[in-house]
Amino acid sequence: MKQFRWREALFTLTDVSKALKEFNPKLEITCCVHATKNTYYVTELRGYDNWDMVASCPYFDVFSTTIIDWSLPEAFFRDITERTVALAKKYGKESERWLMGYNNRPADFAQIDKVVDMYEELGTDRLATWTYRGGYGTVVAAKDPIELWDNIGRNYNRVMGKGK
Repeated sequence: MKQFRWREALFTLTDVSKALKEFNPKLEITCCVHATKNTYYVTELRGYDNWDMVASCPYFDVFSTTIIDWSLPEAFFRDITERTVALAKKYGKESERWLMGYNNRPADFAQIDKVVDMYEELGTDRLATWTYRGGYGTVVAAKDPIELWDNIGRNYNRVMGKGK
């Protein structure tokens, strides 16, 4: 079962993406993989743990890596972002990095500024955030969810204001 899952997951995503592109070539398809340093410790045998295999899929337009918890070291953010951008460029994709907008917030909101600056410096094409309004009113809400959301939004406006 595990081998089947590993083998079939990426094939299924590829087949569906191909069919969607044939239906509407203007559709933009993003595939997001776990932000891990390797697949030794974190793998679910999903078939898309291998970043190279995912990024090389001709039907994906954007190569993305998942949210990183704010409590992890800056070096981890940098490593994941450098690898994400490099693989996206290697295969002619846009790169996307996520900001954690739920469950956990940075101890200091200035960390959001630093991470967004790093993403921009390293050449990330897109920023994304989950979830809306810091998860306000949900079981995954961050502490001070609206303040978190406002700080993320301020950073989006700051980067977009540069013409990015």
